[in-house]
Amino acid sequence: MVRYQAATAQWELAVTDTDSTTAQVTTVTDDQVLPSADGSGQHLAVVFDSFTHQVRLYVDGQLTSTAVGMDHTRWPSSAGLQVGRSAQDGGSEYFAGALDEIRVYDGVVDPIGIARMSQLTEDTDL
Repeated sequence: MVRYQAATAQWELAVTDTDSTTAQVTTVTDDQVLPSADGSGQHLAVVFDSFTHQVRLYVDGQLTSTAVGMDHTRWPSSAGLQVGRSAQDGGSEYFAGALDEIRVYDGVVDPIGIARMSQLTEDTDL
């Protein structure tokens, strides 16, 4: 789960060890890029790499935090992708902002691809 903490003005990446309501949660915090207040928005990317057992959070094309998880060939999800809300605590956490575009890729996108996606100009090769 990616969430914004208004109290600290930081993005957080929360990763669970299982797909259940009692899962252990590991939280890592973006400590490099502060959210912009200019209204242009920010580009967030989350990459799950089953080879390295890492989940990486990129903000505006820059790697900001990494969580190391268990050895899973595939992410152990038993439900669909949730965008704009968390399924934790009965789905009580909602994103209080606007989402412009959502992309989901099968496979790991490298840092160069993430940097290209974060640009404000069109890139037809993505």
